[in-house]
Amino acid sequence: MTEDQLNRFQEFFQKQQLDAAYDVVAEAILCNEADWNALYIAGTIHRYKNDFRGAIRFYTKALRYNAQEPAIWQALGIAHQLLDELPSAIDALNAAIKLNPGSYEAHNSLGITYELARDYPSAIRAFEWAQEVCVNRAFEEVKRDHPEYFRTEQRGQERILHANQAYMEAVRQILVTDFNYFNVLKNMVQCYMEMGDHKRAHELQDHVDTCTPINVDIIGPFRQ
Repeated sequence: MTEDQLNRFQEFFQKQQLDAAYDVVAEAILCNEADWNALYIAGTIHRYKNDFRGAIRFYTKALRYNAQEPAIWQALGIAHQLLDELPSAIDALNAAIKLNPGSYEAHNSLGITYELARDYPSAIRAFEWAQEVCVNRAFEEVKRDHPEYFRTEQRGQERILHANQAYMEAVRQILVTDFNYFNVLKNMVQCYMEMGDHKRAHELQDHVDTCTPINVDIIGPFRQ
């Protein structure tokens, strides 16, 4: 898509003028049928219009020209999920995660899909990875803003990273205001309730209600 086409698309899309937005994208595809980004956007417009089958057609076409773009796989997975085509959704979301392991959205969507499929252990693992992404992002922010909390030590060919206790409190303070972190906790609560593990569900709900991160997950990359 040209810059002018992108600008016109964004203007119409922001105003929820989906038909006009699609006309701009269709214009771009007519000029270049291999424009994977235009095909991806066309799929997204169809998804917003609740035409999930049409969205899948465009996402599939986009992947023919760029199968290495995780956003397309993620969108494809969500479209399949909305059609209750859960095995296809799981395959697409796993492909997205393979290309971009740091995608909170893909891990969380995969957890929801496994939950819909009643594969609760897999759902919990996917939710834990989504939560881990939040922790890792918080850790990287602290590492960037507070280098005084860390030191490195050279041991032969290895460099060992050490952190003092102050980093944990700094990470915790970031997570306290992280919507995504507590959103996935809520998803885990629902999953444990469906599993019949009410004790664990209530434990996690207490963390949600008090905006308290789970201690075991505060470790982030050190746990990995």
